[in-house]
Amino acid sequence: MVGWWMMSLLSGCPTSSAFDGPGLGPDMTALTFYGYTLPSYTISDSATPYAGLDVDLVTVVTHTRLRRGAGRQFDEHLDAIETQLWGQPGFIGFSKRREIGGRERWLLSVWRDEASMTEFVTSGAHLAAMQEADALTEGFRTVSYTLQPWQLPPSWEMAVDELKANGGPRPWK
Repeated sequence: MVGWWMMSLLSGCPTSSAFDGPGLGPDMTALTFYGYTLPSYTISDSATPYAGLDVDLVTVVTHTRLRRGAGRQFDEHLDAIETQLWGQPGFIGFSKRREIGGRERWLLSVWRDEASMTEFVTSGAHLAAMQEADALTEGFRTVSYTLQPWQLPPSWEMAVDELKANGGPRPWK
């Protein structure tokens, strides 16, 4: 059991899940993700996988703060969204991040193209969650940017920097 002093020390510190997903797919080969052994791919003589593969991957990071007491309901939506992600064409991978003992959450996802990402956000579990966002969150901000395949998996440091530079101020106090 973690003591109150440890929780107060860790409170507000972010923790994240490993980047996970199906990868780039059969026509561009696949990535190696945590928990999966998929073939790796190198285009050039470089030791960097995917060096020379010039494709812009759509990367989306969302940051939100939950309303008090909304954690369980938000997590139920997130579980349904994760299920939808795995069946979504064009989905490459994702990672979640949260504040220990806090109400802030982040989601980072990577897509083969803008059309795949748009189809996802305007349908199914994601659309249902967005329809309840005002009731569950104090606001959110989302930024998209591009990565090259050799930059996978994306770093949380880069994602947070993109939010700071292009996401505007936090919509909550």
